[in-house]
Amino acid sequence: MKGIKMKIDILKKAERFDVNIDSFDYLNNNISLYVLYAPIIGNIAVQIYEYLIVVYKIKIEANFCKTNIKQLINRFNLDLEQFAKNLSLLESAGLIKTYQTGDENNPKLIFVVQKILNFNDFMAKNELKNALKNSLTPNEFNELRYIFNKHLSNVVD
Repeated sequence: MKGIKMKIDILKKAERFDVNIDSFDYLNNNISLYVLYAPIIGNIAVQIYEYLIVVYKIKIEANFCKTNIKQLINRFNLDLEQFAKNLSLLESAGLIKTYQTGDENNPKLIFVVQKILNFNDFMAKNELKNALKNSLTPNEFNELRYIFNKHLSNVVD
């Protein structure tokens, strides 16, 4: 809970944010995002993740983007604590990294969107695999190998 409080303090002080993306080669991996990550982090966190990608694309393609923290939080109809919890979920799942730049009087947050792992890489990370296993029924967890069969291998890799 200490991490959430510190994140809330930073969010209160920061007026602006920026978004960067590690690489574009994995941004359309929605199958893994919704089937593997969503049961762990929830739908709001998934929406925040996807919205950060949109913000980045607007920034790059239109060379313009509003990056106000309060507007970002309000977009999801969350309070500061709820937003901070969702950021922590995204960070713990390895989907974003958050950095603070600027000084004490004018802090700015930078969200770096991380790679969505494919099925094999996701299952190789015990922390993620166990969190998913705890979020699903045993039947649902066992069905994942059928969802990620060879017919989908080109889509999820």
